[in-house]
Amino acid sequence: MSSTFPWMLVPGNHEADCNYTYINYRSRFAAQNFTQSKINSKSSRWYSFDKGPVHFIAIDTDAYGFDEVAYILQQQYEWLESDLQSVNTTETPWIVLMGHRPMYCSSSSAVTTSHLGWPKQLDNMTKDTLAPMGYGDGFRSQGVHPPNWHQLDVEETETIDTFGTPSSSYPCGVADLLRNGMKTTNGTGRIYGLETLMEKYNIDVYLTGHEHNYERTYPIMNGTIVKSYDAPGKPVHVVTGAGGAYGKDPFFPVEAEFDAYRSSEWCYSDIYVNRSHFILEQKLATNSTVIDRFVLTH
Repeated sequence: MSSTFPWMLVPGNHEADCNYTYINYRSRFAAQNFTQSKINSKSSRWYSFDKGPVHFIAIDTDAYGFDEVAYILQQQYEWLESDLQSVNTTETPWIVLMGHRPMYCSSSSAVTTSHLGWPKQLDNMTKDTLAPMGYGDGFRSQGVHPPNWHQLDVEETETIDTFGTPSSSYPCGVADLLRNGMKTTNGTGRIYGLETLMEKYNIDVYLTGHEHNYERTYPIMNGTIVKSYDAPGKPVHVVTGAGGAYGKDPFFPVEAEFDAYRSSEWCYSDIYVNRSHFILEQKLATNSTVIDRFVLTH
């Protein structure tokens, strides 16, 4: 397929390598460095390109979960805003953001730190064990607090009732950090939150993976849901990570309020776009039967 179709890739935890250099990804997939973006990032880890009426933006979401990758937080965020400022919506009325990790999901596996990937901290380590390893230094050097995964695990576990359904929220890994940003060490609040930019620059769709399933939200922003795709004024989040993997990630039994459709079948996404309509069809990997479809308008 790669000899016939162009591939525009997004890095995730599998691309981090054991030493977090991303050397294999950067060496094999350097073409993204040469996209005709108005604001060239000079990196295949975050970049943008135009295809027809769509401005696509790819970002590296590992910085919100891996201490070793935190050094890109500021430079990627500043580039992202500059890129969004450069978009000519007359030429590309649709803006699609792509990142490996979702901002909204109801996968039960996303509750625990074991599903983050492979950061320094391991599930069986205590904070006393992690401190001598220097865990958190990468985040603190960027002026933000490291995520407290062990505390987060306890808090999230307490939200799950006997039926395996969160009683108050669907944590979804680093989703809160992606949406709202990292807590600053100087106490001024949170920075690098993506929903701030998504709202300011009218991003239409967030495409993501990581969870090995398919999940489509209603248009949503800062927890506010619009149950219509007709000029909603809020982005649609699509987790399309069911193309094939070593296993499927289960959902909580009860759908989240933001859920419009979800499936654990192996499937893939086809997207059709013109200047007025953005159409996504989710198709079974076995026979291309359409199992879900939405039409988004401006």
